[in-house]
Amino acid sequence: TFTLGFGFAPMVIAPLSEVVGRSPIYIITFFIFALFQLPIALAPNVATVLISRFIVGSAASTGATMVGGSLADIFHAHKRGNAMSFYAWAALSGVGLGPIWAGYTAERKGWRWIAWIQLIVFSVYFFFLLVMIKETRGSVLLSRKAAQLRRQTGDQRIRAPSDDERSSLAVLIKISLTRPFFLLFREPIVTAFALYIGFCWGCLYLFLESIPIVFGRLHHLSASSIGLIFITVWLGPTIGYVTNPIQERIYRQKSRECNGHPPPETRLYGAIVGGISFAVGLWIFAWTSFEFIHWIVPCIGVLFIFLGLYYLYLAIFNYMADSYHRYASSAMAAQSLLRNVFGAVFPLFTVQLYDRVGVNWASTLIASLATIMIVVPFFLYFKGAALRAKSKFAGQLQHEIEHAVAETASEAAAAGIEMTTQSSSSSCSSVLSANDIKRV
Repeated sequence: TFTLGFGFAPMVIAPLSEVVGRSPIYIITFFIFALFQLPIALAPNVATVLISRFIVGSAASTGATMVGGSLADIFHAHKRGNAMSFYAWAALSGVGLGPIWAGYTAERKGWRWIAWIQLIVFSVYFFFLLVMIKETRGSVLLSRKAAQLRRQTGDQRIRAPSDDERSSLAVLIKISLTRPFFLLFREPIVTAFALYIGFCWGCLYLFLESIPIVFGRLHHLSASSIGLIFITVWLGPTIGYVTNPIQERIYRQKSRECNGHPPPETRLYGAIVGGISFAVGLWIFAWTSFEFIHWIVPCIGVLFIFLGLYYLYLAIFNYMADSYHRYASSAMAAQSLLRNVFGAVFPLFTVQLYDRVGVNWASTLIASLATIMIVVPFFLYFKGAALRAKSKFAGQLQHEIEHAVAETASEAAAAGIEMTTQSSSSSCSSVLSANDIKRV
């Protein structure tokens, strides 16, 4: 139920943040997230836990879908990569570090203490959030400035362009409910990446369920010892974070070639590497999960799986932010829906799958699908520009960027400064240049 709430809530919350602002959404949802740890800790039955977990997952979803939009608000594209890479590292590291302390806590104090500890920590953090969080949405800040000027001058004609979106509750609800679904079903880029990352996320939750099966049944490790296996889940994203500057260096080089506006496909080098690493890790895990093979070997497979997931997660967030700019939160909410629906469904048949066909063949089935889907980032790398040109949202935003670049070039020419425009640079108008292929 947590992942279902995590998937469906952003379809309303994320686009709402693009209209009313980020900070009130962060504050309200984090308060709910902390508060509903209490009914989990005191739950008299399973139904209470399931309902509370759904609400907690819905509130927690802002941390996965709105952060990309917030970073897009704050940073220019050529500076956003480092901030996004740290966020992706923190998000995926939590998947590995959480089960370590939670495993020991549940074994020694009982599962309710997991909720109590989270309630204490998140309650303290909530007060830091109240002090530290600032509004980042440009249209909201402009609207607030216009409201301030109306109060000061009495001139009611002063309005921000985005004020029209807030002119009525009906308009607000229509925007919030329709934009993510439109992006999911009408934007091929969003659809392709949503299906791919959804499959990968399903595998993530499947393997979180399969780790106790493999290391408990085959290697006879205790619950707390199995928790330590999740160190490899943390280590994969950490290696990804340390090596990500290679991707950033390529992006900055491309940015210089394109006068600060490289095509979003430049972000996909990491996705290509991540897709391969993800599949390789699955194959290693599938055929080293034997009792006579030391437990460290399948751990290496887990490391490659989560290294690949880190690169994929980061590349998709950056690509969506670069392609959809002010609509980035809606695009991320769209892919988050499928990502978390897959994450909710896959664990439902994990035990049955591994019991029926065995550990090795169950993992082989998933590895085979992952191998086939390696083609997705390659396809979008080579065809993404053409798809964006036909897109209603991405095409419009790309046109605005090209117009801004042309104006900058005209001003530079008037000032006697030589400047290569994006339209005249073949390496910027297409990602099929020889240098780019060498980089892959």
